[in-house]
Amino acid sequence: MRIFLIAVMLFISPAMSNAQDALRRMTLTGTGEVFVAPDMATVNLGVSSFHKQASQAMTMNSKSMAKIFNALKGAEIEPRDIQTSSLSLNPQWDRRSNSNNEPRIIGYNAQNTVTVRVRDLGKVGPVLDLLTKLGANRINSISFGIQKPRPHQDEARKRAVKDARIKAELYVEAAGVKLGQIISINENGGVQRPQPMARMEMAAMASDAVPIAEGELGIRSTITIVFELK
Repeated sequence: MRIFLIAVMLFISPAMSNAQDALRRMTLTGTGEVFVAPDMATVNLGVSSFHKQASQAMTMNSKSMAKIFNALKGAEIEPRDIQTSSLSLNPQWDRRSNSNNEPRIIGYNAQNTVTVRVRDLGKVGPVLDLLTKLGANRINSISFGIQKPRPHQDEARKRAVKDARIKAELYVEAAGVKLGQIISINENGGVQRPQPMARMEMAAMASDAVPIAEGELGIRSTITIVFELK
């Protein structure tokens, strides 16, 4: 019987110890954020061409795109910053009622889109204006970014840790206990929030250099810290 009681006590003691350890811990989440002016823009634009003949639609489209690629080269946009994102050729149907009640093909629409990174924000407006005049008639999106985000991400992480620490000190003071060592730190990921420009037709913006407002980017870090309580 005595041996049985000792075994029971040994079994219960670690569980009680773990429960007590859990009670002496506090888990908090901290958030840090920095706002930074962007230093690059990514633009997705393209050319849409229509012709009754498929081959002519593609020829017209290819000529316009060749001018656009040459213009980008002349604007000192590096080849690594220019990438074709889509190329399509689709029939355009006339679905209005006719004697046969069947839709008929009235032509073909060729589309070619390219994604361009512009690392000098001062060039964005003039480049868009130039490409419009050379045949680009679609702009799908424009977003802003940071070429070297790491220093800003690290600053956001520091602020997240500081935020969690401030909360922890506030809570232990209100609870009448003392803050112990940090048991663990986990990062929940960083978020960079670009500010996209809505889809629009470029033809309406061709008269003057396109005005661009880059604003700021927010870089956020969220961390979870487990503190010991004394």
